[in-house]
This record gives sequence, C-alpha cells and structure tokens, in this order.
Amino acid sequence: NRIYIVFSANGFTANVTRQTALEHTVDIPRNRLLGDPDFDEWEEEMKSIYSRYNSELGHTFNQEIKDHVMINNDVRMTVYEDGTKVYVNYGYETFNYNGVKIPARDYLVVR
Repeated sequence: NRIYIVFSANGFTANVTRQTALEHTVDIPRNRLLGDPDFDEWEEEMKSIYSRYNSELGHTFNQEIKDHVMINNDVRMTVYEDGTKVYVNYGYETFNYNGVKIPARDYLVVR
C-alpha cells in the first residue's frame, strides 16, 4: 500500500490505497505520518506543497468542471467553467500536447 495526500478546498487528508496514483495527490513515504519524530520537517514540506496547490488551483475549487479529457494513458485534462485547463501527467516523461509541455509526474495549470 501507498499513502497519498489528497488536497481539497477544505485542506488535505492522508489516504492509504493500492492505486498507483490519484489526481492531485502527492505520494509520500509511509513513515511521514503524525507521531513521526521528523514530523516538524514534514509539516513544512506539506505546507509548501499545499501552498502551491492553493495558489495555482484555489480559484477552481467552487467552479463547475466542464470537460475531462483522457489525452492518453498517462495524461488528463480538466477544463473548468472559467476556461482554466489543468493537465495532469501521471507518466515518467514530459508530454507535449499542442505546444503545452506537461512535466512528468506533475500537473500544469493554464489560465
């Protein structure tokens, strides 16, 4: 099993799953849980990750999803009501889609 941090408008939660990846998640080692002696270090990293998500995706939290496209086996695109496109690349190589370069194992927001 792997532990994933799932971000939402209400904050983040940890989930244990057998899936290989979840949209808008961050894979973390099993020992990075509350009670870990290194939690203070992890807490700062978690705040940094959440800050990135919130600054880049926060404006989409209350918007309707207008479209969700499976570009290929590794890349998805979600389109929100204001036209924002969020590309998620689950693959291990950067993917170029119509001139948009989506980093490997990451996401890209185009407003």
